[in-house]
Amino acid sequence: MQGETETVLTRRDLLSLVGSVAGSAAMYHAMTSLGFAAESGYKGPVKLEGDPKGASVLILGAGLAGMTAALELSKAGYKVEVLEFNSRPGGRNWTLRGGDSFTELGGMTQACEFEQGLYLNPGPWRIPYHHRAVLDYCKRLGVALEPFIQLNHTARMRSAAGLSVSVTSRPIFRAMFRNCSPRRRSRASSTRPCRPKTRRFCCRH
Repeated sequence: MQGETETVLTRRDLLSLVGSVAGSAAMYHAMTSLGFAAESGYKGPVKLEGDPKGASVLILGAGLAGMTAALELSKAGYKVEVLEFNSRPGGRNWTLRGGDSFTELGGMTQACEFEQGLYLNPGPWRIPYHHRAVLDYCKRLGVALEPFIQLNHTARMRSAAGLSVSVTSRPIFRAMFRNCSPRRRSRASSTRPCRPKTRRFCCRH
């Protein structure tokens, strides 16, 4: 009808709605169905054919794709050289530990002051189970992996008030969502977390 405005739902809006209603797992499956997080079609080690005859290959970028190409081409007999702009390999995959520093594009330098053994991955945090090629290269090259625990309902939590009794996170999360209205619950995934009566719940224990 004339005068009515049509609401356009973007992919981002759709995924946000799926995530707020059904959780991150459902959103990831939705992304997979839409082709944004499709499973890897990797079937095994790459087998390059042909005779390089001393050919040279120049690869721009020492990210995962560049280093994988360099590895496979060198195994096939090519002379490979990799050019990387940054002072480290890995592309967007890298780790910051105590003592490291990072200079942003604007020129600001930040120093990492983590304690011994602590680290942060500013890029990808985890390897999904269906990224078969990455996992296979990790196995073949002896790259150590560790489990990524995103949510642990059995983890013990303690009140900031300093109470001596701790409780598991499961009832705390249950109380958080019970005290949030559906509207605030849907907004929590895209804006800021709601502020339920979690503290009062903890004090009862």
